[in-house]
Amino acid sequence: MAITSRVPACFILDSAIIPKASMNVGLEICKACEAVAGVGSCDGAQEISGLWRIYPTSVEARRDLIVSGVELGGQAITVLGQNPFLVRGQGEIPTKKLIIGNIPISVAQSEIMDAFEALRVALRSPMKDEHYRDEMGGLTRFKSGRPFVYLNIPKIRSLR
Repeated sequence: MAITSRVPACFILDSAIIPKASMNVGLEICKACEAVAGVGSCDGAQEISGLWRIYPTSVEARRDLIVSGVELGGQAITVLGQNPFLVRGQGEIPTKKLIIGNIPISVAQSEIMDAFEALRVALRSPMKDEHYRDEMGGLTRFKSGRPFVYLNIPKIRSLR
């Protein structure tokens, strides 16, 4: 999995956005970011629990977004440099996408989840099935046999 951790994310509160009926908010955020910081300056955006995470491709793009903000649907939106939901002095909990392979599709996901629970792994998402992509890059309905889940990366001390 490619991680864009080389440049920290910046943030937009979902409550600050008044979407239009047919608006694809994530796509519009990415376009608005590129309008401010230039084409190719945004890797993507995702909404998690009421907070949009924007993934800039450079420190300069991140700075421009935080200083200038973005405009969505004629509305000026503030871009934050830090996650406003974090407790002061604490960083974000690093997560990782874990892809599970070499097991038959017939193995129940509940069995895999029970194994994670026995190991006291802190999961960040439900387990999902990976699907094959078509020639255009779109998802198909066909499972690849590789379920995945997002989890907190445990501290080394907690593994002992």
